[in-house]
Amino acid sequence: MKKYILSVDWALVFAVVLLMTVGIFALMSATSDAKRLAVQTFSASLGIISMLLVAFWDYSAVSSKKNHIYFLCIFFLVIVFPFGIGKEETGA
Repeated sequence: MKKYILSVDWALVFAVVLLMTVGIFALMSATSDAKRLAVQTFSASLGIISMLLVAFWDYSAVSSKKNHIYFLCIFFLVIVFPFGIGKEETGA
């Protein structure tokens, strides 16, 4: 575990956290909607936790499942198209 902690590019982690913080402050100054700010803060926290979990994940254990992961990703991409999951906002 110590070897993984030393091999992390902490400058990159710091840059990502800094950009997330700046984004949250920009959203805070642009809107007074507390719900939107809470959702953004929760999403940023979840993103940081996910980033650290993936960074310390042993990639050799995942390599044996690469075909399954690939087809699962393709499945999720394809399922969005015919069923129209999601909603259209402002023409997007």
